[in-house]
Amino acid sequence: MLADNEITCRITGPGRLLGLEASNNSDMSDYTDNRHRVFHGRILAYIQATGEEGEVKVQFTSPWLESTEVTLRVR
Repeated sequence: MLADNEITCRITGPGRLLGLEASNNSDMSDYTDNRHRVFHGRILAYIQATGEEGEVKVQFTSPWLESTEVTLRVR
């Protein structure tokens, strides 16, 4: 709940990252960048399909934390 780690988001496949949001009103960093700090341990990624079919892989990494990957099917 107290975490404020910087998260990096990487997208592969037929999708693109629109932005990252952590709901911290005092954070004035660029939300369209692929790096953002979490707020109270949470972050939200906005991803848009490019119109092609396939699998979009979304990877989140951060120093000192285990990385994770999510696969989304686009039809």
